[in-house]
Amino acid sequence: MPIYIPPISRRKFITTTSIASAGMLLGFKGTLFGSESGNVDPDYFILIADTHIDVDPNRENRNGDKMFEINEVTVQRIVGAEGPRPAAVILNGDAANVSGRIGEYENLVEILKPLSEADIPVYITMGNHDNRDPFFEIFPDKKDEDSPVSGRHLAILETPNVYLFLLDTLDQVNQTPGILGPEQLEWLDTALDQHDDKPVIIIGHHYPWPNVDRGLMDYDKFYDIILPKRHVKSYIFGHSHRWDLRMQEDLRLINQPANGGNPGSGHPTGIIHFRFYDDRMALQTDAYDRSDNWHGQSGTFQYRADEVTSADEDRMRADRIQLHQNYPNPFNPKTTISYELTATDRVNLTVYDVNGRHIKTLIDQIQNAGRYEVIFDASYLASGTYIYKLVSGEKTITKSMTLMK
Repeated sequence: MPIYIPPISRRKFITTTSIASAGMLLGFKGTLFGSESGNVDPDYFILIADTHIDVDPNRENRNGDKMFEINEVTVQRIVGAEGPRPAAVILNGDAANVSGRIGEYENLVEILKPLSEADIPVYITMGNHDNRDPFFEIFPDKKDEDSPVSGRHLAILETPNVYLFLLDTLDQVNQTPGILGPEQLEWLDTALDQHDDKPVIIIGHHYPWPNVDRGLMDYDKFYDIILPKRHVKSYIFGHSHRWDLRMQEDLRLINQPANGGNPGSGHPTGIIHFRFYDDRMALQTDAYDRSDNWHGQSGTFQYRADEVTSADEDRMRADRIQLHQNYPNPFNPKTTISYELTATDRVNLTVYDVNGRHIKTLIDQIQNAGRYEVIFDASYLASGTYIYKLVSGEKTITKSMTLMK
């Protein structure tokens, strides 16, 4: 049977009328829309990232787990779960393993088929291992000739409480960096202004921090648009195969782990269950290996305020002095350390060993507000854990990194 994946390129298309006529399962104004198999919770979504489905269904990740099997089990668990069904499943990029080959998407269809049979919609964003032309060949109903951004695969989904913006960050197939591009950024700026009556959650594949050789190359322009729009509450993304919670000012950043592709060192394989309210979001982690300590963790996060007070500004100013995790980590022999400043000040960035002995001062100078990257070359050091410390003004932040030769 053909898989049920609704087109996602329409702007603000989910209304009481369109749900009924299209058979979609997202509720509006608190109404539950369901099928004979059970009711649907219109606030409940399941987010999956980096499935990396290969042409070879027996292809394994570095843990020795078959990527096809991981996602097959995930789908079976979703369909077999008790209680209301999710409004939709969102696969946030890198659905394909290498370069978005036809065979990869054909295998993806087989994996997703039980969701279709259960009338659970699936939405798929584009990652750097995806390829739009083969994707649309296998999923022709997903192609929208009237897409608001030419050549991009976009969506705005409306739930009872929020808008979900699904972006397309694919730049070049099988090349790590991503980009939104001027046309998509202009569309995003306008669309956000047109959808300011509810909180907005933005979903895209690439991560938005200073590591542009691997992440979102125009992340700074992205922030320039979304940070001042107070109704934008969070950005959810994948790509790094890591589980990570961060803040950009008071905007929440949620990095999804991989659910198939090679997991980051020390990071899980799994998915995340979300419920979106009008003032907060709740999430629960769901590991492929349910004996993993990561499995079943839950949290509730209040949205940032719609208006900014002077106290908020002071707090955000402090939060903007940020030190990010080095990348890659573990590394050999070079790694990138990135940080952000909110105002001109003297900056000291220093590396120590675990016993507190000074290794190297990377930065010791006055710098203007902005985002910075420093390359640390540890070719002369032994394998082990090292500490890097950022001091700016009255704030000190430290993080650890691992050199593996």
